[in-house]
Amino acid sequence: MIIAIEGTDASGKKTLSELLAAALSSPETGEATIMSFPRYDGPFGKEILRCLQKESVMYRRQQVEEGVAPVYAYDAKDDAVALRGLFALDHYEGAAEIRRLHGLEMTVILDRYWPSNVCYGAEDGFDPEILQNVSSFLPEADVYFFIDVSVEESARRRPQARDRYEKDKEKMKRIRQRYLDLWWLEGRGNVTLSGDDIFFTKPLWVTINGEQEREKIVEQMLTWVRLVQHVPVRKDIQVVERSLNELDPHIAEDLRKQTEERVKRKR
Repeated sequence: MIIAIEGTDASGKKTLSELLAAALSSPETGEATIMSFPRYDGPFGKEILRCLQKESVMYRRQQVEEGVAPVYAYDAKDDAVALRGLFALDHYEGAAEIRRLHGLEMTVILDRYWPSNVCYGAEDGFDPEILQNVSSFLPEADVYFFIDVSVEESARRRPQARDRYEKDKEKMKRIRQRYLDLWWLEGRGNVTLSGDDIFFTKPLWVTINGEQEREKIVEQMLTWVRLVQHVPVRKDIQVVERSLNELDPHIAEDLRKQTEERVKRKR
């Protein structure tokens, strides 16, 4: 299965990916594999890092009088186009490895994925629907987790801003809201309870409070992962029904509580 973990900067994605991978690894199932995006050691990741730190920027030729030497100035729009394109290329370059591991029935955990490009790119002025379309041929995750942490908590965890986004707290607040909106839109109605039966569609879009203890966060993530594990979803059957009585009582109770909370948030 494929699991994507998203969140704003300093939300704990790397640590949670490692803890979740350890929890899902066993001699029977093998080691869960983590892929982190951007892949800074890759051909596109290196350039992404330079762009984020503004070591590499885009310039546009300015109009000048005839006979005058050309003048070039920094262009924020062209810069944003280049950066979003690099992120998309990095995702597609890694897609073959994701598919290979998935084909071997291994668990693949993605530390950031295409939703980052959508949420950060929308704040840069791009149409989020277009950015989603650009990513539509990437392997689909079974579960998308958004680890929700306030901008104030992120700043407390990482006082020294590292890139162009972290340095702008108001922009980070808007990006966080874009994540929440995307998760609400994509996850709207994809999990419902009816008595002791839970109905869901893949992929699952789950928001988790990232300011809890790490162990609690991982426990909640495992609850949702175990719901969709080993449940084949056929293209001709959109909605999957599963009885809570078939699950471990602790998992079933946690699912019931979290699903009821989702319903409350969507009212």
